[in-house]
Formats: sequence, C-alpha cells, structure tokens
Amino acid sequence: MNEGISSIQKMAEEAEAMNNAVFQLQKTINIFKF
Repeated sequence: MNEGISSIQKMAEEAEAMNNAVFQLQKTINIFKF
C-alpha cells in the first residue's frame, strides 16, 4: 500500500515538473514570437 502511494506521489511530482517545463517552453516561444 505504501509503495503504491509513494509511486503515485512520484508520478504527481513528475507530472508537475513536466507542466512547469511546458510552461517555461511556452513562455520562451511567446518571447521569440514578438
């Protein structure tokens, strides 16, 4: 049970990191557009 919870937390952290990376990428693309 604990292993499942920790793996879900790890997946959530990785998803959050990916969202942050995509957000940074979109900001960079917006800067280059103008």
